Amino acid sequence: MSFLASILSTVFLLLQFGHSIHIKKIRPFSLSGFRYTHNSSLLISASHVQLTFHFPRPSNPRWATFQAFDYEYKDSIHHVSLRKVTATLWLLPLYFKFTGGSWVSVELGDFRLRVFKSSVTPDWVQRMRRNLVATILTGDILRVDDFVVKLALTPLTGAPDGYDGDVEMPEQESKEDVDEIRISVLVDYFQTKNWQDRMYTFENIQAQFRRSWVGDRGSYVMIAEGSRWTKVQALLQRDDAVSSRWWRSLLYSIISLPFDIVNIYKDPMSTVDLHIPRLDVTFDDFRIRDAELLRQSTMLFIERVKTSGVDVSSIFFDALAASIFS
Repeated sequence: MSFLASILSTVFLLLQFGHSIHIKKIRPFSLSGFRYTHNSSLLISASHVQLTFHFPRPSNPRWATFQAFDYEYKDSIHHVSLRKVTATLWLLPLYFKFTGGSWVSVELGDFRLRVFKSSVTPDWVQRMRRNLVATILTGDILRVDDFVVKLALTPLTGAPDGYDGDVEMPEQESKEDVDEIRISVLVDYFQTKNWQDRMYTFENIQAQFRRSWVGDRGSYVMIAEGSRWTKVQALLQRDDAVSSRWWRSLLYSIISLPFDIVNIYKDPMSTVDLHIPRLDVTFDDFRIRDAELLRQSTMLFIERVKTSGVDVSSIFFDALAASIFS
């Protein structure tokens, strides 16, 4: 009786502070019509969530599969939607060699991310972006089939009375179309590996940055297809796996299990492989100073110049850093 009373009191307090939870149907290891809101500023929903258990076999050593359909997350700074999320949990991945050591394989179907302002980017987006950009700058590039950068400067008629006059716009185009600089990037099959034995693969990337010449506005859009973030075994680990007997590999997998559990607790993403068939990213208000590639490229350039012994005034670096990060 006291347990039921505590549950009812908890629900009452949640409702008092603006929390709302709606679940249409609950079954063992599944639920449908889930929707959570908080003061109209936070929304988390999914049409169906289920957990399925499997009997592991050598040909398919999965022991559980988690699936979520029509997932949506929205708050004051960003909006995320996914048509389907599938997480496959593996048994002893090093022994069965279905992955390079990752315990979970996640596929995110029709992943759409919208950030309202680049100056207020969510922390998890910043972490993933920093990791990817650091890999591009310092990792090993294994393959690039094509890389094209296009710069479009829209035609302005200029100032009729010199630099003090007003800018005249061509009448055949709208003001929004003629006062922008557009930078487009097209990449076909890009593959790189970082210092953590993580392989990044992109079958196709299309990105465009748009910034106004005269107004304080800009936007950024990226479409990435066939994206994979995969853990690969180091060369020494692969040689040991080939030369070792099956019982040694099994014994090593069992002995390393406690260390893997600690690693999962400390860094969950280090034990996950990601596959995103299509990713759509949109920044409604994007500033060039918030571009992570430019930020880390500048910092890497400054660090290399300083360590090379070149005597350059610190005023130069201060001005450069101020122009990028202010």
